[in-house]
Amino acid sequence: MACGSSVPRAGEKDVVKKSGKMIKRGVYAARAT
Repeated sequence: MACGSSVPRAGEKDVVKKSGKMIKRGVYAARAT
């Protein structure tokens, strides 16, 4: 798992990007309310 974070796979990068967008949306929604 450790080397997976330092050398992420293409699929993992997509997941990270998607999760990052979801987190940003959640943060903006929390600030808006």
